[in-house]
Amino acid sequence: MRFHVGPVPDDPDFRPDGPDWRKIREPSFGVLMLLALPTSVLLAAGMLAAWAAVAGVSSESSQVVIGLGTMVFLVAAIVALVAVHELTHAFALPKCGLTSATVAGFWPQKLTPYVSHEGELSRGRYIAVGLSPFVLLSLVPLFVGALFAWAPTWLVALSTLNAFAASGDLIGGALLAYQTPRGAVVRSKGLETWWRASDPRVRPRALRWVFGSVCAALIIGLTVLAAIPPAIISGMVDDHVAFAEVWTGEEYDLRPVRLALTTSDGLEVTAYEVRAEDPKAVVVFLSGIHNPSVTAFFGHARMLLDEGYSSILLEMRAHGESEGDVIALGYEEHRDVRAVVEHVMADPAYGDVPVVVFGVSMGAATAINSVGQMPEIDGLISLSAYSSWDDVFVDNMGIPEPLATAQRAFVRLYTGVKYGFGSGHIVPKRQIGELGDRPALIAHSTGDSQIPFASFGRLVERAPSHVELWAREGDKHFIVDDDSFLEPWNDPEYAGRIIGFLERNFVR
Repeated sequence: MRFHVGPVPDDPDFRPDGPDWRKIREPSFGVLMLLALPTSVLLAAGMLAAWAAVAGVSSESSQVVIGLGTMVFLVAAIVALVAVHELTHAFALPKCGLTSATVAGFWPQKLTPYVSHEGELSRGRYIAVGLSPFVLLSLVPLFVGALFAWAPTWLVALSTLNAFAASGDLIGGALLAYQTPRGAVVRSKGLETWWRASDPRVRPRALRWVFGSVCAALIIGLTVLAAIPPAIISGMVDDHVAFAEVWTGEEYDLRPVRLALTTSDGLEVTAYEVRAEDPKAVVVFLSGIHNPSVTAFFGHARMLLDEGYSSILLEMRAHGESEGDVIALGYEEHRDVRAVVEHVMADPAYGDVPVVVFGVSMGAATAINSVGQMPEIDGLISLSAYSSWDDVFVDNMGIPEPLATAQRAFVRLYTGVKYGFGSGHIVPKRQIGELGDRPALIAHSTGDSQIPFASFGRLVERAPSHVELWAREGDKHFIVDDDSFLEPWNDPEYAGRIIGFLERNFVR
């Protein structure tokens, strides 16, 4: 494939002077653009109507807040779509366009990208080259959406915008089909299209085009799936979370002791210890991936102190005052928990007081992983844990099988490269099986919009039968009522569940 900036190249080796070649009657570039605009609008409207018919898409199905970041993303997405659209033309050419006869270019004066081929093509192949983006990028997604009743906003937008951009291709294909007989041979010369009668000894090779199109679709699809995890996850984890808001123990009439603990891989993590006199247990609190700071659990520490429990609020690596610049999604944070457990075990004042890990969201996933890795932990409270990072990633994408299976594989590949393939087994749905007979409470809300309820189901399938389960109605990611998180005693049902679990399992 060659690249060119400027008008579509005029192949100097092609001279249609003889009687065999005939020129197709085509409008000028400007007239074609005028014809294409209303056609584009009709195609886009028709595509949206088709999505509405087969997958229930409506104008109220989603709300998008358009800010500067959204606008930049949309512009970048449209540019990427145009590039993929043109490359899809190329994939339908001989050898997927990877020959010197294929030219990919951009015409600055017309602001128009293009793909052209300097050579002869059968009439069917030439029409197929023109229609391939519309088929592969608009109709195939529509078919998949209809088949699986699946219509995410991004897929509907891709299909519709591509249909809008395909009007010129469809007009060109219609002109060619109308003016040429079956079996004709077609060739381009700049913006002109010529044809002649075919050699009867040459047979069209439609199956090659079909095979090439299928291969191209698979390559494009797998490339997109492979690119999604690093594009999204890196922005979520390659950072140190500096909290905009933190809380103090003094706000709850507590006098916490700040701890600086060193993990087995050399990071210093910060924790806050609230001691009870002769505690029934020590509860280690873990918060989520980005918010809030674990200091938001001082209200829980106050509530548990009144019931005779000590608390240690651990700010995991890459959060707040703890060291680290990469959030490890639970694959490594069990090392932070181990540092706390070793601190408790080394303190003679605690003696054999049991240790309970209490986490929410990513903190809950870390709590489960820590229980699986450390028999020294005596109990577990998990609120809204994901069953694995690849599970929650794909659940939130909402894609159907078998695409979901393929996407999970690419997510696991990315996390394996980033955190080490040796940590691939440290995921909640596997580590929950190591709980043994230790007491545990696993809670999730049925309408959780951050970690879908499907994760709860996967954990329940693998958890021992004695585990206490609580499925709370609504979208309550923190399980407690939103306005009671800082003062959990204001939600009697929540407070009763937590304290009741501890009282049933941890007494002096």
